[in-house]
Amino acid sequence: MRAIGITLLLGSLLLGGCSSGSLPIVTSPDTPRPTYVAGDVIVGFYDNVDEQEADAMFTRHGLTWTSGFSKNFSVWAEVVSGSPAEHVSRLSESPIVAWAEQRGSDILVLFNETASVESAQALINADPGLRVRSVVLPPKWGLVHVEPGTEQAWIETLQKEPTVRYAQLNHILYPTHIAAPVAP
Repeated sequence: MRAIGITLLLGSLLLGGCSSGSLPIVTSPDTPRPTYVAGDVIVGFYDNVDEQEADAMFTRHGLTWTSGFSKNFSVWAEVVSGSPAEHVSRLSESPIVAWAEQRGSDILVLFNETASVESAQALINADPGLRVRSVVLPPKWGLVHVEPGTEQAWIETLQKEPTVRYAQLNHILYPTHIAAPVAP
């Protein structure tokens, strides 16, 4: 009885889709699928590059892009003395701190977009019970839009730029299946 119910449910869903006049065509597993988004190139920058420098480089090449630069960064602080909870509380009161949490014997501090690495280090170093263990900067990257079919030429051109760490095809988001409407 349960199998009949499932069959009826699936049948009604499939027939309901037919009334629209078009069904998606899903390719067979043997059909080659794209492995990247045509016209998209991911460009990574060195840590010392800012968004304005990246924008100027793309503008020189006549390209449009979407920034992946994050304005936040983190600092691991080692607790040398004192109560980690008190350090977390004090750090959390700072206007440049997004949040602070104890992680094991250390404290992880996420700084907001108003902080600089220097101001973050100064805040932590101002507390004699804390010491900066490491600064974690997010990757600086952008998605550049080029004419489909010219991706490899642009990758080679962009990799020659002194501010560019890498340039590659956009494999981050690509279609997992191909579906197209059937003509009525």
